[in-house]
Amino acid sequence: MSAPSGFPIVVMAEWLSCGVNDTVIEEGKLRISPDESCDNVRKILGGAQKYKVIMVGPPPVDSDEQNARIEALSAAFSREAQVLGIPYIDLFSPLASDDAYLHEVSVNDGAHPRSGGYSKMAKVISSSAEWWFKTPL
Repeated sequence: MSAPSGFPIVVMAEWLSCGVNDTVIEEGKLRISPDESCDNVRKILGGAQKYKVIMVGPPPVDSDEQNARIEALSAAFSREAQVLGIPYIDLFSPLASDDAYLHEVSVNDGAHPRSGGYSKMAKVISSSAEWWFKTPL
């Protein structure tokens, strides 16, 4: 790829990560149904296909019940991305079995890790074969 002298090269790329808030129980019911969450993801990804797009799945939180919903939603999101030909990086599976990550979440607010947890998220993403932003050695 080349650009006229003095002009930057711009690559339009997008990434999407969502879903954790959809799995919250409010007033005794799920904030957003899995079907509606998937429909939203389908619309967002479908509308963004003119760009290079990647989807990063939702991470686990400090609640076994909510994590069961997040895990199911992550699998559903993966299927939606696959149908659209969008790369998908699963954060839930590797982080749900990472005691250090889960500790980071539990000692913070139960939903967000501290810096060490975000570093672990970045490592999962950057080490994925689906991730295209690779740092030259």
